[in-house]
Amino acid sequence: MKRLRSGVDYFESCDKTRLVIFPTFGKHSYSIPSPYGEALRVLDCLSDRRRGDGGDDADLQGLLGNVELSDFVNYLDDEGLLIDESCEMGLSDEARTRFCRQMAYFEQSSAFPDNVETLQLNLGKRSVAVVGCGGVGAPVAELLSATGVGRILLIDDDVVELGNLGRQIAYSEQDIGVPKVSALAKRIGLINPQTSVTVMQERIDVENYARLLLESDFVVVGADTPMPELLYWLDDLVDKRGIAYICMSNCPPVFRVGPVFAQPGGMRYKAYHERLETKWRDAARYECYSNTAQASKVTTVWVCYAAAAISVGNIVQYLLTGNCALLGQAYLFDMESLSGWWGTG
Repeated sequence: MKRLRSGVDYFESCDKTRLVIFPTFGKHSYSIPSPYGEALRVLDCLSDRRRGDGGDDADLQGLLGNVELSDFVNYLDDEGLLIDESCEMGLSDEARTRFCRQMAYFEQSSAFPDNVETLQLNLGKRSVAVVGCGGVGAPVAELLSATGVGRILLIDDDVVELGNLGRQIAYSEQDIGVPKVSALAKRIGLINPQTSVTVMQERIDVENYARLLLESDFVVVGADTPMPELLYWLDDLVDKRGIAYICMSNCPPVFRVGPVFAQPGGMRYKAYHERLETKWRDAARYECYSNTAQASKVTTVWVCYAAAAISVGNIVQYLLTGNCALLGQAYLFDMESLSGWWGTG
């Protein structure tokens, strides 16, 4: 049985006039004009993505009774976008080589179960949304791709500017004027072609956050606006959909990583901030400042990548085990004194 290769994504265009098939491993994209409803159902079946009533083998076989749809699947196969399902039952030799040192870490760490190949395979089935592709969001996305996370959703409405290049080294001078989500998707494709990337060039707001983030297992908050409203919206998704998220903030020379908010009924950002006001007034003042536009404009590349590295280690652990050091608590680090401390609500 054939299925869609890892690293092949597809989505409807914003104006709903065409269906775009986007391989992240170097091939050009493909475009299918409207009406494309049946082709979309075929892709859903081939990728095990469920939409409405679609998605099983019997449904696929019924669709392939249509000659045009059968030819469509043959075309995808000829273009190298499909793979035998049996080939993805376990790790490929290429994946074992690519992730050998990471799997060695899994094997030695007491934080992870014993079957390291299963862990790596499971990581390839996880989906992470990165909201904001700037100083922290971009390196987080790069590192997640390098670890083998299967699907990354990039959300940002900004374009690359010269002033970004001093701290956002995922981008280059050739990317100036290009949407950040597009440039970062290209960068991820170079790091790990098996990571499927979806791009959304729009600003997240109260009207669209649930729609954009609904299919993600985990959300990384790398945006500096709208704060703290975005975190309150994500609290709602944690309770209603079981989605987990991590937030970070910056108040030079200190940065905060975490908490990870997860598990329905657990601590949420609003409660975390209210407890800070009661128990640690200095920390609360830091938190209020870090949520301002002024704070977001004061940072360095080494702060961004330090925060990203700590975040990704915890994200990977949470995705694979449901637990991590930052679950319900934050870590604050002073880059000048090299001192750090835990902050909990």
